[in-house]
Amino acid sequence: ESSSTTIDHIFAAQTDMIARSGVIKSGISDHHAIYFTRKRPRLKLNSHREIQCRSYKRYEKDSAVSMLLTNSSFADVKSATDVNSGIENLIEILQATLDTLAPMRTMRIKSRSDQWLDSTVRMIIAEKNKAWNAYINSKTNVNCQTYKDAVNEATTAVRRAKKEYIKEKINSYRNDSKKLWKTLKDLGAPCKNVSSTMVTSLMVNNELITDQKLMATKFNEFFSSIASNLVNNLPQSSGAFDLEGVAKFY
Repeated sequence: ESSSTTIDHIFAAQTDMIARSGVIKSGISDHHAIYFTRKRPRLKLNSHREIQCRSYKRYEKDSAVSMLLTNSSFADVKSATDVNSGIENLIEILQATLDTLAPMRTMRIKSRSDQWLDSTVRMIIAEKNKAWNAYINSKTNVNCQTYKDAVNEATTAVRRAKKEYIKEKINSYRNDSKKLWKTLKDLGAPCKNVSSTMVTSLMVNNELITDQKLMATKFNEFFSSIASNLVNNLPQSSGAFDLEGVAKFY
């Protein structure tokens, strides 16, 4: 008892993300295991997050080497008497070169938190991505066909998973229209608040109209002339019910 001590430690920068921790007394030895469980944040469906990364779209190795060799600041690195100062100058040179050839960009990534995305679909998508990387590294006909087959399999798996998920939710919320419409909206179904249903163009007499005021005018002309156009298209009356016909009848 006097010689017992704690030899294992768990350190966390965000203690609010720890759900539970403790010691597992196995009884096999006097060295008990410690554990903790981390809280898993719930991501909103169809939400996005932004990340900072470098864009290597226009990066070229030869240009980077040329910029580094012709940089006059390298003299400060060579003449530095202090190691720390020399390292700081070298890092500044490398940072400036990267900022020029591979600048930082903000990218928006969609969170893959869809409820229909199960482990099977994730594995198929991972195989598709693996096939794509293999084709990029070696663009052979075999790798190309393998990637096409993986794409077809992933597309089929995603459609099947969505279909089964929608069918399950419809059966579960058959008597709860509010939850049913919320589920369909999360899956991307249109609703009355979606602005994509707004008319952006109109075809009138084989002429495409995009001006909002002109479109409103054409709509007004169409709906205001519906009654008169219907009357003009009615067949001619036989005269049995005009004033003269009615007078003769009575």
